[in-house]
Amino acid sequence: MPLLLIRMERVRFRYCKLSSDWQLVLQLPAADVLGFEHKPETNAERRQFEKAESTLSHFKDVFSIDASCSVVDTTMESPWQEALELEKNHHDADEHDEHEEHGEEDKHATHSDFRVAYLLTCESPISKVEITGFELWPSVSMLRATWITQINQQAFIIKASEPSFEIK
Repeated sequence: MPLLLIRMERVRFRYCKLSSDWQLVLQLPAADVLGFEHKPETNAERRQFEKAESTLSHFKDVFSIDASCSVVDTTMESPWQEALELEKNHHDADEHDEHEEHGEEDKHATHSDFRVAYLLTCESPISKVEITGFELWPSVSMLRATWITQINQQAFIIKASEPSFEIK
């Protein structure tokens, strides 16, 4: 089962290959995706958060591969997702005050990450991957990557200036 893990500090990317299925996982700090690490407070921050979730949910906005593959599933864990949904659904002043208190706690948290797992079914093996998402995250200049297959493994660095790598 191939596994690829890419990270810059807390940035990670990995892939696993099961028969014709491949799993690619990307983990990025909220600070690199959004420019801040606290729960979105203003309307502009909420829009930025929603845009980031939308972009990350589309595999082709983040990666380019050399094989004919279909995305069969995308699973995302994003910081504050549940809290923001609750805020949209509750307008009671007491609940609003409670959320503001939690917002202060969230604002001082150490860090929060976006984690996205893409499950692909491919007609042929993937041999080349390009991380096109570098354009979306200007603060990310390099990623540390590790890939593991049933017969091989490798660790390397992917730079924004050279965002492609081969899986051998």
